[in-house]
Amino acid sequence: MAIPYFQHDYLSKPKLTRPDAAANHLSYLLRKPECIYSYSERFTITDGASKSKRNMQAFLNRRTEELRANGRVCDKFIIALPVELTLDDWAKACRRFGHRISEGKASYFFAIHEGKKSNENPHAQFIFVDAEKIHREVTGPRVFGTTKRGSTAKLKLVWEEVHNQVMLEAGQEATISFADARKKAMERLAEQHGIPLEPFSRPHENGLDDVEPNAPLSNVDVPREAERTLTIELPDSRHSEEDMELVAPSGAIYARTAVDALKEKRRIEQAIARRDAAKASAEAAKSASEKAVTRANDMEKNELIPLTMRQAMAEQRMKTYTTDSGLKGFEINIWGLSYKSPTRKQAEQAQHELNSAVFARDMKQRDVTEAYQMAKSVVDGAKQAATEYEIAANRFKEIVAIYGTEQEMQGAMQLFDRQAFINAREITVAQIEEAYKEASINGEEYRDLLVLKGETEKVKEWEDMQKDLGWQK
Repeated sequence: MAIPYFQHDYLSKPKLTRPDAAANHLSYLLRKPECIYSYSERFTITDGASKSKRNMQAFLNRRTEELRANGRVCDKFIIALPVELTLDDWAKACRRFGHRISEGKASYFFAIHEGKKSNENPHAQFIFVDAEKIHREVTGPRVFGTTKRGSTAKLKLVWEEVHNQVMLEAGQEATISFADARKKAMERLAEQHGIPLEPFSRPHENGLDDVEPNAPLSNVDVPREAERTLTIELPDSRHSEEDMELVAPSGAIYARTAVDALKEKRRIEQAIARRDAAKASAEAAKSASEKAVTRANDMEKNELIPLTMRQAMAEQRMKTYTTDSGLKGFEINIWGLSYKSPTRKQAEQAQHELNSAVFARDMKQRDVTEAYQMAKSVVDGAKQAATEYEIAANRFKEIVAIYGTEQEMQGAMQLFDRQAFINAREITVAQIEEAYKEASINGEEYRDLLVLKGETEKVKEWEDMQKDLGWQK
């Protein structure tokens, strides 16, 4: 059954018992027979290096070494996987989740476990390095912000979206909801302790807009096992207090999750559009290059070669009218009168024809040279377009690896639209404006949320204000 279980932990440099602790943890996750599948992105020091265990451990060791003294080496997640799905579906869900939180920039690794030592419960164990991977740099700027308050709640919402999306694609009706799980846990505790519990509601519904993202919404002393419905042991488990609390997402988190859903939808749209545009450009450039080469070849074959043959014939004829001293025949000039012998006249005619043939061939040779130069330029452009198409196609393959066929991508985009609408519905316009003021969302994301809320007047007001600053849709 689908279980809303998500455990968030981390390894920080001050708490490491040994410098290679993170690398040892990765080795532990890859142990057999529990590990039945593993996957990673940008998890090696050198881009394009093989994803071997040794290279991935070297990456973690390098990060541990270069990180500041109090830095966080990596985050660790344990996520329950639905037993209704297959290994391929589990891998697809985990890849999508990793892609969402890494934004295609940060490094992540996950191993899927299923076995006796894992209580027969399929689950994924993630190692997430919240730093943009730039070439050999292993301590780049943060991407997701796992050290911020509310990050666990945001991670849960992202997993909830991905999980339910993959379940729907697999034809399964079961879904998960961390909010419902929290509600049930609170109700069970209230019943066990005999404490009356207020009806469950979202934070803003009770006017609790200033509630801390990760603060419990009840004074009930909640044991750490309250939200759990399955037990998975981690050998070096040091559960973070943030993860142990029953977290209620804040307005800022709902806003961020909504715009992230739209961002991911646009990422898919852009990948498809860029692939299609690059393909059309490459095909057009290839067609143009073929036409340019054909034109140059035809010009050489049908125009230049006949003129070359004409020149050769004129040169051959000219030889019959030429001696070592000049043209054959003679010419006499007496008192301003000129007389040319028939042979001289024929020689001069042959010379004129030769000069005309040479001039015509030289002009045509220039045209053919220009045609070939143009063809070369067009061919070079076609090669560049083909390279750009290959790059766009490879980027599209990354999206395919995450979301599947184009039909599945269309379904994913519809679900992202729906998820964005659902999350936007959970927050008020005042909370959206507050998130914008606090820089939790940027200007375009602010506009997107207003559109989702149907605030057309505020959208127009914002757009009019931005036009003065040169903003365009």
